[in-house]
Amino acid sequence: MHSVIIPLALAYGVLFVNGWTDAPNSIATAVSTNAISYKKATVLCGCFNLLGVVIAYFVSTSVAEFVFTAGNLSGYTSIGISVVFLTMILFGVVCWYFGLPSSESHAMISGLAGASFAVTGETESIKKVGYVVIFMVFSCVIAFILSYASRLIFRWNLDYRRLQILSCSLTSFMHGWQGGLKFIGIIAFLLGIDISKRNIPFWLMISVATVLALGALMGGKRIIDSMGESIVKMRHISAFSSDIGTYLALIICSLLGMPVSTGNIKCLAIMGVGVCEKQPLNKKTTTKLFVSFIVVFPVCFLVSYLIMKLFLKY
Repeated sequence: MHSVIIPLALAYGVLFVNGWTDAPNSIATAVSTNAISYKKATVLCGCFNLLGVVIAYFVSTSVAEFVFTAGNLSGYTSIGISVVFLTMILFGVVCWYFGLPSSESHAMISGLAGASFAVTGETESIKKVGYVVIFMVFSCVIAFILSYASRLIFRWNLDYRRLQILSCSLTSFMHGWQGGLKFIGIIAFLLGIDISKRNIPFWLMISVATVLALGALMGGKRIIDSMGESIVKMRHISAFSSDIGTYLALIICSLLGMPVSTGNIKCLAIMGVGVCEKQPLNKKTTTKLFVSFIVVFPVCFLVSYLIMKLFLKY
């Protein structure tokens, strides 16, 4: 029991930070267009993140099952999971410093693959990373298309300012679904709980949902400022369309069991709306975003691999 205390504490700590730094992507456009105040948006975000985890528990836990089977630490589970979370923290801090959305799911699975490869030398976990890269490309493409299509469809004279409250609630809900299940998967892996047959303990779901929601309540103002207006200029109808595209992309990927990044999807959704409106994309920001999308895989794999090798050596 003592051997899992540190990695378990790290798991919930990183989960809290995920709510703090990743969940704000779902409310960024609503806050930046003044559809809802920053304080009210953070409360809304926290509540719907919690609800997303709970509903996912009863509907589909396939995202958690993918993460659960993504690594093999062969007797070094506690140390390996600690290394994974240390890698996630290091990568997350760097992204936070530059005001970029960090993908905890990509960092988690890449880090788990790096630690697993250091222990076993087997390439099975690396194949999982390959699947996640495919999932990332798929999710980004459909987010772009769905947001572009949403902007074409929503041309009626509606109160999009108020509708944004609904749309950011939906995206917050789906962040909870995705983010919560990823952490349920890795915590179950740490504790040796077999969730392959949806055998997830109720206490695990509740604890993950609560910590994620508390993190979301912290707000993540830096991420909101970066995402809200740095890619294209957002109006209420633009923000609403990007939220709908984000929500639809997330629910499709979640039901298919794909662990994906809310931040990545939201970025491409905003770009889809911008292209539809024939707005120029901020080249500096989009370049940084795509760099962060790509480097997470090799960087987190390598960092986790090297740290794990050091633990095994000493």
